[in-house]
Amino acid sequence: TSQPADEPSAAFALLSAVSGVGALETAYLTFTKVFAGSVFCPTSGCETILESRYSEILGVPVALFGFFTYSGVSLLSRLAARNGEYRAGVLAGSTVLASVSAFLAYVLATQFPDETCAWCLASCGLSFCSFVLALWATSDGDPVKSTIPPFVASPLIVSALVALFADADGSLASEDFELPFREPE
Repeated sequence: TSQPADEPSAAFALLSAVSGVGALETAYLTFTKVFAGSVFCPTSGCETILESRYSEILGVPVALFGFFTYSGVSLLSRLAARNGEYRAGVLAGSTVLASVSAFLAYVLATQFPDETCAWCLASCGLSFCSFVLALWATSDGDPVKSTIPPFVASPLIVSALVALFADADGSLASEDFELPFREPE
């Protein structure tokens, strides 16, 4: 049996691999957004969602931010697996990934209720998996110690995203958003 001291190293190694997959996915999405124009998509909603106003922040593809964050978490996790340093960076990066994914999942559900984006859902799954692995790797047997900083930072991250994507009236709905007419009962 492995010793408990090996568990954080294993968690960091697994986190590095999962974040590496996320970096590859977001690198592909960034490349297609900048150079190719369309992505391979097993569902019907990828193009609609990946071309929407929620796919960029200040003209920069959201996927590029994801690539840098996933890459950073992967690298820091690999380093943390070796010597235990960079744990705070791993937790911070995975908190950003999970917070942004939670916000974008909300946008997907509310602004695109009839669309499905396999890439978006895969990234959401990878970011939440990274977050859980980071909590496991950094807990040192005290889950409260590792969960308080993310649960303080996450609302701040989501608030910043709401401010970046909100319309002038403060809503997340785009200007062409319409509710279908329903006859009163």
